[in-house]
Amino acid sequence: MQSLVRILAAFQPRDRVYIATLDETWMQGRTAFGGLITTLAASAMRQQVPVDRPLRALQAVFIGPIGEGEVAFEAAVNRVGKAVTLASCTVKSGGQVSMSATAMYGAARESVLNIKPTAMQCDVTPDQAKEKPYREGSGLPSFLQHYQQRWARGSRLFSRATESQMSVYLRYRNEDVPRITEAHALALMDAIPTPALALMDKPSPASTLSWTLDILDTNFDFGIDEWWRLDADVDAAAEGYVVHSSHVVNPAGRVAAISRQVVTVYG
Repeated sequence: MQSLVRILAAFQPRDRVYIATLDETWMQGRTAFGGLITTLAASAMRQQVPVDRPLRALQAVFIGPIGEGEVAFEAAVNRVGKAVTLASCTVKSGGQVSMSATAMYGAARESVLNIKPTAMQCDVTPDQAKEKPYREGSGLPSFLQHYQQRWARGSRLFSRATESQMSVYLRYRNEDVPRITEAHALALMDAIPTPALALMDKPSPASTLSWTLDILDTNFDFGIDEWWRLDADVDAAAEGYVVHSSHVVNPAGRVAAISRQVVTVYG
């Protein structure tokens, strides 16, 4: 199984374009896992932005499918200010533009404002939550074999539930590193399905069109075996499109990011 560590180790530039080679374990239907592609785009941009400027926001638009094999990431710095750096990345698969991403990096500044969101109270611990094991041939996306998932709250997918809220604990399965990196944290933030699928009465494909991630806590220094949690809910759903939001809670119990996605749902 191709780990994220292995992909990042081989993520080297070729004529200023970074190349990643993906295997079938990172697929999600006919395209690669969007969280991985966004993470690699962020990694390509990070090569041109110093680490003393933390990632503050990330926006991705998924244009077309990304298959197995070589994927090209062309990153550029668009502007460097006194505190803020703006960068972008174009992703190509099979010679076609498949995704575009924009990132905002900002050094800390003094401010009279200090407002931080509070994570939702969850009475179910990772040890108490129900494991969702990955089984080959089960119909689950292949990329899920890289993660452990334990559901603390939420109905089964396609169970015609009346409530869409879900809380899922997540951590990596087979990453040979002791600590989480920025890249590991970003990919994990997209590793649950849209909660709208619990409202449906039969299996239906879904595909993310756009993903916006606002980073609130830039400390990603946690053990690889520690549990993160995604608290997600549907904001709106109509005419085949779903908007859902998530609070990403880090192992210290702080809201590390707010995630928002627009997803097409067929059915």
